[in-house]
Amino acid sequence: MPSASLAPFRSRPITLIWIGALVSNIGTWMESVALGYHVADTTGRAGWSAVVAGATFVPLGIVGPVGSALADRFDRRRMLIGGSLVSALVATVLAVRVGTDAASPGEIAALGFAAGCASAFTFPAFQTALPYLVPREHLLAAVGVSNAQWNLGRVLGPVFAALAMWLGGVGAALTVNAVSFLAVVAAAVSVRIAQPPAVKRPVLGALADGLRFARSSPPMRHMLVVM
Repeated sequence: MPSASLAPFRSRPITLIWIGALVSNIGTWMESVALGYHVADTTGRAGWSAVVAGATFVPLGIVGPVGSALADRFDRRRMLIGGSLVSALVATVLAVRVGTDAASPGEIAALGFAAGCASAFTFPAFQTALPYLVPREHLLAAVGVSNAQWNLGRVLGPVFAALAMWLGGVGAALTVNAVSFLAVVAAAVSVRIAQPPAVKRPVLGALADGLRFARSSPPMRHMLVVM
């Protein structure tokens, strides 16, 4: 069973993408922890931590479906690279502004929202690329190791955030996050992601199809409710 669960790592493309995604995921959680501490500490109001966290993660639910529809139309590899570069740029601005004590809580929330919007395009591109990175018989295991990567990042990110803030302050943790996006870029540049011919159709039509499928499929409907 362990051998079957780890079978996707026999594929070089998914191994590289998995490592790049893990590094970036760790960096993202480092940023989340560091910003939560920073805004609570500098404003004396813990509510700002919730505002910043919400601004960062809400776009995944709102813009994410649009990113998913576009991932079926455009080159997923380019979406991964472009979205990661945009995320790196936003994270760099955030690191500089916070590191120099120049960013207000509102500005931090706005930059977090921009970062979340970029992730809403890269995350679907990564998910929809999985079936084309491994043989079909390894797809279920590939989904499993992808989920493991996400959870591992949630565990390691706060640990590394605490270490980075202890060594170099909040700015150090944010800088690590900015650099971490380059791991995804390097991985995506190094692999080829096969993709079927895109179907040119309105994005709203694709979203409607997705909603109809989710509504008509009990397992999918139940999973979305739980999420």
